[in-house]
Amino acid sequence: MSTICKIIVANGNIDGVIHACRDYLGKDSSTEVLSESTSHLYPRFDKLFINEIDHPTHLFIGAVSEDVVEVHFNSFGYCSDLASMLSERLQCSVFVVIYQSTAEAGYFSLHKGGRKRRSIEFGEGELSEQEGELLDFESEPLGHDIGDGDEEYFVFDSDDIDDYLENLNAGTSIYGAEPAEWTLVYVLHKSPGRASIRAEKGKPWWKIW
Repeated sequence: MSTICKIIVANGNIDGVIHACRDYLGKDSSTEVLSESTSHLYPRFDKLFINEIDHPTHLFIGAVSEDVVEVHFNSFGYCSDLASMLSERLQCSVFVVIYQSTAEAGYFSLHKGGRKRRSIEFGEGELSEQEGELLDFESEPLGHDIGDGDEEYFVFDSDDIDDYLENLNAGTSIYGAEPAEWTLVYVLHKSPGRASIRAEKGKPWWKIW
């Protein structure tokens, strides 16, 4: 089973991304922001995963190239507010990619200038929901034809997400190269009504949970 939940930031300013992620998780006035460096991260990300649509509590941040930073998160929430914040602060395109291989289900969204411009949700090859205007390279029906030649049969799956990322110059793909080092920003609940956020650096966690 493979589950991917990540934000792709088409900007190499990793410090800016980390700062925005801290602000996002620490937007509650009762949250204290802390920073510390360690030599490791959690070895098993599945133990941290929130198996529901909710705001994430852990954000793993790493540069996959000089021009692209990824933020992996531990929930099935769409993180639209964080993606929009990043697109506005860093003045770049930001993409949210969620994909679950066992269910063959996923979600894609494009954010620019502080707002969501396009989103697509699908499962088992069929589109279930979409928002926003068609992008320049899109045509209906969406997806790709797997018909036998005599009859068209369009499906939408992970290959189509990769096509979208390529057409939008995202600089990576669903299963693209992972960062050599990660920064973890996470919420640490110390006591009722009180939380803190820590940042740690370490080696990458594997994306197949």
